[in-house]
Amino acid sequence: NVFSSDTNHHYYVYSRTNLATRGGRFVQVARSMNDDVLGKWDGFKLITIQRFNMNTTRTRGRAYSGNIYYPSVKHNPLDNRTLIGLFPVMEQLADGKRTSGYIGAALSCDGVNFSPMTKLVKVPRTSYGRTYDMPVDGFAQDSSGRIFLFIQRNVPGVIKERYFQPTCIAQYEIDEVMLRQWTETAVEHLPSCKASAANDPWHAPDTESCTRSHCEDEI
Repeated sequence: NVFSSDTNHHYYVYSRTNLATRGGRFVQVARSMNDDVLGKWDGFKLITIQRFNMNTTRTRGRAYSGNIYYPSVKHNPLDNRTLIGLFPVMEQLADGKRTSGYIGAALSCDGVNFSPMTKLVKVPRTSYGRTYDMPVDGFAQDSSGRIFLFIQRNVPGVIKERYFQPTCIAQYEIDEVMLRQWTETAVEHLPSCKASAANDPWHAPDTESCTRSHCEDEI
């Protein structure tokens, strides 16, 4: 997904990246160097999620946390200095064979480094590295301030035919007090939320820049 930050005048692009020929689905992000979406961009880099192990070399072991099929990252409705990512996760269980699924949430201050995943909604079925249910883009807030999360159940093209059920949109209300407490805790414990040039992942030595025309040539 693509969105513009209200606080630092950059655009962010999140997309899936494959870390292995089978499985290994994860998330990468690129950021515009300024508020011009057609201008120069910092190169894609992998996000990090605290306590989430993306190591795909041990897909049959306990070290692997699972597949993230795609990201949905938007502003935190209670604190626009922070971002909240919603992630459909196919989780690797301790026996290394069975899987379960959930929609999880994690917070970030810089768009790259995220807090530990919080499981919001259990997904009963998964297949081929995908959850059958996936989050609709970000949170929604109505005129009264109530906050909602929307999830599409039984996404067409993902669900296996023998488990087919009609797709629908499920609505969940998010408790504002709990979300505010969760935000404060995440910000307190995320080193990247401390304002410092040393904590800026976009100025790291491995970050390369590209222009729009260069990116088009790579497609």
